[in-house]
Amino acid sequence: MTMRKPSPHWKSSTNINNDMAQNTIRQLLTTTIILFMCTLSYAQEKLHVEEIFTTYGYSDGCTMVEINDADIRGYHMDVFKSISYTKNGKEITSILLKDRPKAKKIREIIHEGKVQSGCYMMAPTKKGRSRFIVYAFTSDESGAIIYTESNCTIDDILQICYNK
Repeated sequence: MTMRKPSPHWKSSTNINNDMAQNTIRQLLTTTIILFMCTLSYAQEKLHVEEIFTTYGYSDGCTMVEINDADIRGYHMDVFKSISYTKNGKEITSILLKDRPKAKKIREIIHEGKVQSGCYMMAPTKKGRSRFIVYAFTSDESGAIIYTESNCTIDDILQICYNK
């Protein structure tokens, strides 16, 4: 009995199946990587300070202001949010401090071992706007927080917040 060699067409059909499987795997990996990168970029935009405004902005003992696309003291602000509070200070402070590790620059005033006020320069938005969190604590339970998105520098923001 004579053994036949496998047909060259049979080999190419196997190669085609392997190529299709490899392409499918490549496409799945590429899609997964793209989705992962999109998730990371969204997470970078999100700051914990937003939780303060949504959770406490309408609470008793809080005053919240939100202004979009406006000039404030001669500087254009795409986003300006502020909240002053006389209750829930410890909870608000603990949320605020979660953004500290992500800050690109930090300026703080410390008195007798306690932070009294400060400014965090955060990573810019996708559109390249600077983001700042400015805060001051008047006691353990009261203080104020300002969040801005603009093309201002850290010195501009401090000028707006602290000079009258």
